[in-house]
Amino acid sequence: MYVPDTGDDYLVWKPDRRGKFSVKSAYNAICINHVNNAIIGDYIPIEVWKKLWHTRVPHRVQLFIWKCLRDIVPVRGKLAVYKPDIDAQCSLCTHGTETLSHLLVECTYARSIWNSLNVNISDVIQNFESLQDVKPNMHSTLSRIYNLIKQCEFNTNSSSINRNRCILPKVWFSPDTGYIKVNIDAPYVYETRKGSIGLIVRDHAGYALAVKGFSLEEEMEAEVGAEHFECKALIKAVEWIEEHGFNKGIVETDCKNLVNSIHNEDPQVHWFNHHLFLSVRNKFLNNEFWFRKLVNRLSNSIAHELARKARLKANNFSFSFNYLPDIVKWIEDDDVLSRRI
Repeated sequence: MYVPDTGDDYLVWKPDRRGKFSVKSAYNAICINHVNNAIIGDYIPIEVWKKLWHTRVPHRVQLFIWKCLRDIVPVRGKLAVYKPDIDAQCSLCTHGTETLSHLLVECTYARSIWNSLNVNISDVIQNFESLQDVKPNMHSTLSRIYNLIKQCEFNTNSSSINRNRCILPKVWFSPDTGYIKVNIDAPYVYETRKGSIGLIVRDHAGYALAVKGFSLEEEMEAEVGAEHFECKALIKAVEWIEEHGFNKGIVETDCKNLVNSIHNEDPQVHWFNHHLFLSVRNKFLNNEFWFRKLVNRLSNSIAHELARKARLKANNFSFSFNYLPDIVKWIEDDDVLSRRI
């Protein structure tokens, strides 16, 4: 673990991503432990719920999927446990106990509905087994939500637009004369729980001074992983600026929490990652001509491609001249776009 050489030790409240205690976070922690352990027996990461609530389907569909994931649909098999006078048998097909899996995929009546919608429910059963027998985890649950909804697409158009949202440029712009600009990106792969880093340094003329790629082997949980590798990318950028003695530098990233944490007294990144950026933040605060900037992911495309290249090749690389053909093309394409503006 990277330990900064500045700052003081302090207590953190683990249930809150910023490490700050609040009654709300304590209540949520109690509810999560009770519901997940007593009803499901496993923890469902927050990414699953974000995926569900941001899927463009009617709200009643989202609520029903939520009940399925929580296993709180009042099927006859459950009700009969508490009220013996209720028949647990499925009232639609009269074959078997009405469980959640039976109600959705096993019942002949349900199968006929799926078939009328041109959904091959047999493939769904084969891919996802039972809706109740598999303990939900981040990967299987995300895939289950996405694939089940994808097969019953709702053609709904979102008409609401947040007009107050800041619109970030989608192309890269060169810095002012005398400055260098470092673009960093650290994509996180949920399936492997690993990340990689891409870094490119350019001057005011758009000339590439260096490109770097790092394939990282450490595995991190999804809740902290994405920000964790973004913090490490920022450390790599600062190390390069210091190593080459530049007094005026701009670091661009598409990680909003990381950018906001540099000059905010209350860090926005997860408390687990505080140790990574604390010393870096002090360096930004102590250097008058060091700046950090939030950019659109499209204007950060080269850093993203470099990180992807490092991940696919599973090795690190560093160039300050004689760039590989694919890297040259990325830089030239970026330069063409910026000159058009």
